Amino acid sequence: MANRTMLIAASAAPGGENDSSFESMGLGEFAYDVPLIYKVLASVRPRLCHSAVFGAPALLAIAADAEGGRARLTALLNALPADAPSRGPIASALEFLSKPHYVYPGFLLEPAEVFDMSDTPLPAQMAALLDEIEALNLDSVAKVARGPLDDRHWATGCWSNVLFFVPRGSVEPPKDFNTRSLQVSTQEVLENAATFSTLDGLRRLTLSTDGSAEGLEAALRVLQDVPADFGLNISGEAESLPECLGELRRLTWLNVCDLGLKALPESIGNLRNVEIFSLARNPLDALPDGIGGMAKLEQLNLGQTAIAVLPESIQRLDRLEELDATKTRLEIWPEVISALPALSRLLLGETRIRALPENIGELRRLRSLNLAGLSLEHLPDALWTLRELAGLTLDDNPLGPGFEKDTWRQLTGLKHVSLRRCRLSTFPEELCELPKLVRIDVRDNRMAVVSECIRTKRLEWIGLQGNPHTYQQSDFNSKAVGL
Repeated sequence: MANRTMLIAASAAPGGENDSSFESMGLGEFAYDVPLIYKVLASVRPRLCHSAVFGAPALLAIAADAEGGRARLTALLNALPADAPSRGPIASALEFLSKPHYVYPGFLLEPAEVFDMSDTPLPAQMAALLDEIEALNLDSVAKVARGPLDDRHWATGCWSNVLFFVPRGSVEPPKDFNTRSLQVSTQEVLENAATFSTLDGLRRLTLSTDGSAEGLEAALRVLQDVPADFGLNISGEAESLPECLGELRRLTWLNVCDLGLKALPESIGNLRNVEIFSLARNPLDALPDGIGGMAKLEQLNLGQTAIAVLPESIQRLDRLEELDATKTRLEIWPEVISALPALSRLLLGETRIRALPENIGELRRLRSLNLAGLSLEHLPDALWTLRELAGLTLDDNPLGPGFEKDTWRQLTGLKHVSLRRCRLSTFPEELCELPKLVRIDVRDNRMAVVSECIRTKRLEWIGLQGNPHTYQQSDFNSKAVGL
């Protein structure tokens, strides 16, 4: 699994006057990108709004007119020749979107999870996406549609009412057990037990539980008979998961966020085909040693749990690319992290870690590192040897005077750097020498002067608000400047 852009049908934009009656239904999700077809559907009266998925005060979604979006996509289809490769995917999308229970007044485009992979501030990325959608030209889109078929443009096979994250106000559509995606309760699973052994097309299942351990265990035993590789999202309440979970050998991803989990079964290690495992926002304080058996695991999300120590078995996850331990109770750098050969994204922000080891330099494939809010006063020399690093976030660390002279020039792959509230009095001039650097955030520091080399450097964005400077936008060569 991966970071996704979601498209949602909605009764209105979240946060409006009638927010109490807000309703929504998932339409689809797409990994790592915002597909062109989503942009077309969101191109009629688009405007920034609050998210129906993520509870943030920022405007992290785009609301648009659904009827107009469907009409525009229909016009695109009608403009294509009969042999255009994209006609099939576009027609299938329109057929799905025209089903009565998916017809709502508005569309919500939710790209925040994909944008969060970048260190560029989310509001800046949302503004850029809105500009792109507003400028969308149907003739240009038709030219793309007449070219070779590219599933990334048309979200082929990704239309589904079940999303990895359930949007606020979500309404269930009529049950259809001949579907790629299902949203069912444990009771419905038990009532239709024989059906699940025939669902060879199932790809995603959201299972809601009422807190009954017996009901959850019985439902999971039924799901062992599903004859397909599928992902499972468990919602509701559960203090623990039964050992029989480990018998779901065909699971490819597992989401158990926000359940109130206090323990995981040792059998979790039997889920050897699971590629993404999300445990965020549970009062869980330990991981079982068995987790090291999840041989295909690529992403592990432990954010906002009570975990203070990672088991030694974690180092057996030689395919793990992303580890999110944000806001956990880790107090010491987990040595097992340095033994993960594939790790490319590491998030340890707002933990209790106060020092970094020299063996951080062993993470040769690391591309994104978030160490915000660790109260770090200095950084190890080995950090500057991570030449694959493209994004570095060091916000809210009292690095202060002297840090500005660290050897930034060695980070030749760095594209995005964030140094908010780091007590910097002068600008790190070595940043000027980084050939790939495009975004710098040094807001809320103590800098009165920014070196000429950075003012003349052509950046996508630089953030300087909260510093005692007197510069104007015209003093910079960057595309966008936050003053």
